[in-house]
Amino acid sequence: MKSRALLASLLLVLPAVAQKAAAVGEKVPDFSFPTFLNGDGRQSLKDFFGYPIVVDYWGTHCPPCIGFAVPTAIKHDHELSSRGLVTVLMERQGADAATLAAFMQQRFPDNDAFVCVSGSVPTPEFPGLPHTALIGVDGTLLFDGSPSDGMKPIEEAIEAELTKVKKGWGSTVESRKVRAALYGKGDFAGAAAMVAALPEGEERTMLQSEVENRYALAKKAVPTLQEQGRFLAAQTAAKSLLKSVGQKAEWVAEVTPLVAEFDKDTAKAELAAEKKLEKIDRALRDKKEEGAVKALQALAKSAGSGKVGERVGSLLKALETKLAE
Repeated sequence: MKSRALLASLLLVLPAVAQKAAAVGEKVPDFSFPTFLNGDGRQSLKDFFGYPIVVDYWGTHCPPCIGFAVPTAIKHDHELSSRGLVTVLMERQGADAATLAAFMQQRFPDNDAFVCVSGSVPTPEFPGLPHTALIGVDGTLLFDGSPSDGMKPIEEAIEAELTKVKKGWGSTVESRKVRAALYGKGDFAGAAAMVAALPEGEERTMLQSEVENRYALAKKAVPTLQEQGRFLAAQTAAKSLLKSVGQKAEWVAEVTPLVAEFDKDTAKAELAAEKKLEKIDRALRDKKEEGAVKALQALAKSAGSGKVGERVGSLLKALETKLAE
């Protein structure tokens, strides 16, 4: 555990927050995160409704952040994202987007968590870095404090929220069943059918809105991931979405073309290039940087000017800069 003295040396002067900050136990006002370096189309707090969000404030010049907080957050993301955990790494020491992207590629090539620069979540101000805020599935602030004080309370709260994702939550059996299908299983068809069977009223309207919003966000994720050169994730998302919409004609008609995009020659070339990039990423995780640079240089020539090629070029630039230092 890091000393408070070290954290005190990392004091920040925070910008004013437009919304009233939520205290622990209160709903966090909706807000938009700064643009993610690796987003999937979700940008506001309401876009993440239904899933617990860990926001880790950190800095590229913060030793306890680099040595403990960020690696721990990435580890939890690897272990729990498949169950619904959302992890946001928000850099707070002034790095611009390009510098932050290069830093993440150099120091944390295994990161899959959302990354953004600056910004303020409408939660209580904090005295230093690292700092963690946990927002529950329904938007309630559940934890706000330093991870250096101990991870157990954060981990226990996360586990409780992930249980809600799986089993559903709400004041009625019906709402819990719908949410378990929608958020826990990603079963759009099943959730929609359960909502349609409910009597007219406030609960049905609320749950119908949740189903429609989740579907729209899942559909938006496919082109967003493609634009970032993450074709493998985009293809998986498209196929999963098509399976989850069942026989609902309107949804099938909208999602089928998204899946068909990956049968085109251009998409196949991008997929092949990204598979090669994945092998290089594994080499980086094994600390084989010099060999990775040579492989990236070869891949840059074959990948061309496509979206995956842009990722290759960015990573190559970051690694060459690091090796030259």
